[in-house]
Amino acid sequence: MPKAKAAQTDSNAETVTMASLTHLLESHRTAISEDFKQTFSALETKLNGVITTVTEHAEKLEILESEECERAHRALALKPPPNQRPRPIIIHLLRFQVKDKIIRHARTMRGRLKFRDHSILVFEDYPPEVVEQRKEFKTVMSELYERGFKPALLYLARLYIKMESGGRKHFPTVAEAEAFIVSLPSRNT
Repeated sequence: MPKAKAAQTDSNAETVTMASLTHLLESHRTAISEDFKQTFSALETKLNGVITTVTEHAEKLEILESEECERAHRALALKPPPNQRPRPIIIHLLRFQVKDKIIRHARTMRGRLKFRDHSILVFEDYPPEVVEQRKEFKTVMSELYERGFKPALLYLARLYIKMESGGRKHFPTVAEAEAFIVSLPSRNT
């Protein structure tokens, strides 16, 4: 009889062990299943965000994907650290109309055109001589801004001012623009 009781006790121990193992495996399966569902859901959300972004930018990138872009490359500079803004990208377009369209669109998106939380700025790449000519107008333009005008530099380096009366004035040289400023009434009056 003691042998029978021992065998029965061993059988109960196996049953308890088997039941606890079954329960443990079931809880692990449930936890893994939940973890998989959460991970999959997070990946699906990220993928939907990427798809939305790509879809929104598809029309804007259509110009660059077409044969309008001859080449595009990064500026020759060291790769910036992760928290710094990325290197400039230089794009050579085949038609100036496409360049004008891109610049106009970038101006309307000023401050809202972003990539990885960095603002994207679009500038024309002028030859060094033109950059120097445009730099000469800097003080004249700041003086005009202070007086309430909204000057603009046209290509190459011509100053354009829209007057309050609706007229327009063009100044091909800095001297002519300075003469115009001198002819204006004083700021104090």
